[in-house]
This record gives sequence, C-alpha cells and structure tokens, in this order.
Amino acid sequence: MEFLLHLFGAVALLLWALRMVRTGIMRAYGSQLRHWIGIAMTNRLRAAGAGTVTALLLQSSSATGLLTSSFAARGMVGAGSALAIMLGADLGTSLVTQAYSLPIYFLSPLLILVGYVMFHRLQSTQLRDLGRAGIGLGLVLLSLRLIGEAAAPIRDNPVLPDILALMNGSPTIGVVVGGLLTVLCASSVAVVLLIASFVSAGVLPIPLALAFILGANLCADVMAMITSMGDPPEGRRVQIGNMIFRAIGVIVILPFLSLLAPELPRLGGAPLQQILNFH
Repeated sequence: MEFLLHLFGAVALLLWALRMVRTGIMRAYGSQLRHWIGIAMTNRLRAAGAGTVTALLLQSSSATGLLTSSFAARGMVGAGSALAIMLGADLGTSLVTQAYSLPIYFLSPLLILVGYVMFHRLQSTQLRDLGRAGIGLGLVLLSLRLIGEAAAPIRDNPVLPDILALMNGSPTIGVVVGGLLTVLCASSVAVVLLIASFVSAGVLPIPLALAFILGANLCADVMAMITSMGDPPEGRRVQIGNMIFRAIGVIVILPFLSLLAPELPRLGGAPLQQILNFH
C-alpha cells in the first residue's frame, strides 16, 4: 500500500501548488485584475476574454467566479456580462490543462529555484509574490510527474479490472465519481490533470476517463456556488447560471460518449492529449 501513500502525497502536492500559484498572482496583481474585469464587463466579448485570461492566471474558474459574483452582487455588472466572464473562465481552465500537458517537466527545478530566490532575496513585494507563483508552477510540474510514477503500480492490481468493468458499464457512475473528486479537491484543474495522468499511466481506459471529465466539469464551481449563497440574488445568479450551462453540456454529451471516444485520436494521438482535448 506504499504506492497509495505516494499517490495521495503527490495529489496533495498538486493541490497545494495550484493554491500557491493562485495566491501569488492574486497578491501580486489582484487589484489590477479586479480593475481589468470591471472595465471588460461593458462588452460581452471582452468580458469572455477577460474571464479566459483571469482563469489562465489564477488557474481556477472558481476564483474567477467569486470575483465576478462580487461585482454582480454590488450591481456593477449585468447577468449577461457576468455569465460571459464565466464562459471565458471555463475556456481558460481548459487551456491551463493543455499547457501542463506540454513536455516541460525539465522546467520544474528551474522554476522552483528562481521562485525561491525571488521570494527570499528581492525587496519588492510584487516580485516576491511572483516568486511564490513560480515555486507553485514548478511544484505543479513536479507533482504531475510524481502522480504518473505513483499510479503505475495500480495497473497491476488484480482488483482494478473488476472495478473498471463495473464502472465502464455505467458512465453515469464515472460522472458521479469525477464530480465527487472535484468537490473534495475543490479544483477541477487538479482533477482533470489527475485523470489525464491515470490515462497516461494506463490505469484508466479512455471512455471511462471521459465520464470522469464530465463530472469534473459539472462540479467545478460547486464550492464557489456554496460560498456565494450568502450573497444577494444578483451574485448567486452568476454561479447558478454557470452551473446550468455545465449541466446542459453534460446532459447533451453523456449519451454520445461511446461514439465520441473513437473520434478523439483525430485531434491528438496520445491518450493524455485525447482527454485534455475532450475537456
């Protein structure tokens, strides 16, 4: 069972690293991001672009959603522009996962080293926070490699085929499991990267992984929605509307998973890339 300890530790490192990136960017550029989002809300196309860029920087659609809800709760933006930001944020998180799929693991020690020097040696608070984000990026890359290494022994577990056979027969179970993982981890980016790593390691078959991805997308902003429940109706409307968008997507796609899986290699041959393209 030692490999499970390694796996859970690697997943915890991934969650912590993503939090470090988000915290570093928010501390360095939080006020500028809020100002920029406020300006972009005057036009829905610009609002969607702002949501994409903000999610890329924060590596979280939930954090972007909470910023947007705060604007909407104060009556600073209409529901249409706020939902446009959320659609852009959903796109942004998918681009984040694509970026982490690139062969850039060799940058991990460099990012950690440069981030450490910036955080401990520089006087500028903003540069120190950027150093914190750099350390987080390096740790994300490191954790993804550790997850891949820790997941490899799972392939030889004699119980795994029975579990996969049960779940393969009902994609809905995969959606539920993917959703629960996302709620527990409070990060759809982390769960999508985890699923992609399992597929790359040969632990998860692609059709079942697609169901997991649907669940991760459906529940990506559940925690943000719960957090906004105390807001005025205008603020809650943003999260509920985004959840409705996601639910419609899952309902439309789920019946056709078996038809989509054979077509994914046309967009990218590697199993990991197929999963991220689907996301």
